[in-house]
Amino acid sequence: MGADDSVFTESSALVEEICVTTTIGYLRPPPVKDTVWTYPGNGASIYPDETADELPEPPGVGAGIPDGSTTGPYLLVLVDGIFEPGSARITKATLDGPQGAVAVKWVNRPGGGGGFVIPVSPLVDHTAYRASVTISVPGAAVHHYWAFTTNSADSQAGGATGRGRTIVERGA
Repeated sequence: MGADDSVFTESSALVEEICVTTTIGYLRPPPVKDTVWTYPGNGASIYPDETADELPEPPGVGAGIPDGSTTGPYLLVLVDGIFEPGSARITKATLDGPQGAVAVKWVNRPGGGGGFVIPVSPLVDHTAYRASVTISVPGAAVHHYWAFTTNSADSQAGGATGRGRTIVERGA
């Protein structure tokens, strides 16, 4: 993982850029079974909204969300294991709260391996949500389910209490 927090002047304007890049571990062996990782993790807590500000553009733009929009938190979904992570694509995503279904959009990572599920509007603070994704991989459909809560006091997602539940439907 690499991180940079830079402050500089550009065209007489003060600019602050924060960038974090992660790569699936080069030094560790792959998991012995198919694994779906999420941020926040199952049982974790996360802030209820965000305004993504990234260069060249936030991932939500690829899902039709205008740059500068305030949405719910970007939910990350990453695939690891014995199936081909580079070919994994989110094909369906849902998010449910106490009032029912929450509108979401998703965008796949370039090169596969997962993507982002984005609630199109801010979530309700101090509320429990249930999320699910269907991920297409060669020869299988992977269904993953997890739950999290929102808390505006969180500046980042808290630790997970578990990985959620993954069902692999072979031959799909």
